[in-house]
Amino acid sequence: MAIPTRQGVVGFFMSDPQLNSESEGRPRMFAWVGLEDPTPNQDGTYPPPTRTQLVMFNTSATRAAETFRNGDNFVATGRADISEYHGQQHERFIASSIGPDNNLATIHLQRGRTEQHTRDAAAPEHAAEVDPAAAALARLPRAGSPISRGAADDPRSHPPAAPPLCALFCAAPGRNHAHDHTDTR
Repeated sequence: MAIPTRQGVVGFFMSDPQLNSESEGRPRMFAWVGLEDPTPNQDGTYPPPTRTQLVMFNTSATRAAETFRNGDNFVATGRADISEYHGQQHERFIASSIGPDNNLATIHLQRGRTEQHTRDAAAPEHAAEVDPAAAALARLPRAGSPISRGAADDPRSHPPAAPPLCALFCAAPGRNHAHDHTDTR
């Protein structure tokens, strides 16, 4: 089975993204970016970044223009495009998705679904209007509550622990299991 891959670039914004509309009315984001070459020179230094255009369309363009500014590092997937303008060929990268480069930036994600779940758990009577499943979960007895029949350490009062992610690899024959998976609850 072959892993599906796409073209990707790593770089930084050399200008603030500009958001405008195409003739069809769909949003278009344009910015000058510097693309970094990950291959070092023979002396161990890296070549200077390649200056090119980054373009995005539709909702992704709007989100990128709101998120990024000059100097921000990014990782993007998409495709290279060569066009001719005034008799000269110009290369640009048309991005289909883009995000901050977490190797060079601290990222804080906003998870709307988690925030909604927290509000529903705090107000179970309101949760039924928003999400009936969340309301049913909110009515279940919790460990340590007066309705709970067991002590906080009763295994029936806790959901079963999920297997560790590395269990897929650590359990493979011949693997050295160098760390433990003690449940820390």
